[in-house]
Amino acid sequence: MFDWMKHRADRAATRSSFQHLEPGRTYHVVRSFADDEGIVHPVGETWIFCGVTFLPHEKSLSLSVVTSAGGERQIRLRQRPETQARIAHSLFEYVLPLPRGPDRWPLLVTRQSLCLAEDVHAPHASIVDVRPDDNAAAVARTILASGYLPTGRFSGASWSLRLGPDQILFGYRRARRFIEPVSPAPLTATAREVTDVHIAYWAQQDHAIITVKPATCHTND
Repeated sequence: MFDWMKHRADRAATRSSFQHLEPGRTYHVVRSFADDEGIVHPVGETWIFCGVTFLPHEKSLSLSVVTSAGGERQIRLRQRPETQARIAHSLFEYVLPLPRGPDRWPLLVTRQSLCLAEDVHAPHASIVDVRPDDNAAAVARTILASGYLPTGRFSGASWSLRLGPDQILFGYRRARRFIEPVSPAPLTATAREVTDVHIAYWAQQDHAIITVKPATCHTND
């Protein structure tokens, strides 16, 4: 019995973070879902994320959380098409973080893959904390400083994002950061109006011909 338990433990791979979930941060359910045990997690349910454990042979993962009542629990998801595969692969559609404080606003950030090999990890979800009143340029500045975007051979890359009606082109030129509005109109949208932004990739030579396509932003209405 002991050997079996040790073998099971050895098969379990534990990670401190998962997709956009960060250990020690408080999250709330924004889209109801049922886990592998049939337990329904309703909109508004809140918990602190602690870590995740994978059981590859069983194609399952367990989110370790602390509930608002202070108890520890496991939220189990089985990664099979007929069960919770979609939920497990797209948790950012079901769970979002709460603000760290009144002067901070968490944005779920996803980005376009730069090559076919990166598609395995798409949509590259992460959380970037900004100020609620930040405009698109300030959001782009925070994203550049966060280390979220790839560096190395992509250090000369250009990116674009849309915040409400405002469109921003940003990235690096000759190893220097740049942030430029796509249109001359004043930037009026603020971070508090959305919960997520998507970043598109543009080759350096595309600067003169970029027309940013509208990205889907979930509002707080």
